Amino acid sequence: MFDRAERRHHIERLKEARKSYGWRKEPLTPRQLGAMVQHPQMCSCSGCGNPRRHKWFKSECLTLQERSQIEALKKIETSE
Repeated sequence: MFDRAERRHHIERLKEARKSYGWRKEPLTPRQLGAMVQHPQMCSCSGCGNPRRHKWFKSECLTLQERSQIEALKKIETSE
């Protein structure tokens, strides 16, 4: 586990690294910078966020395990 000093060091290091993070031209406020340290994604749109949460990408973004299960079900259905 990190002690308090090490955790503060890493927070300050990330804040310095993410001051000019992404597409923003204006500087981040201290509140926005703190949020950027905890959650570095810029927004939750289809380009920046998790693609599996967007309905139009569902079929393209299945995991390998989900794809193999679907293929196994298809084989079972065709054999019957």
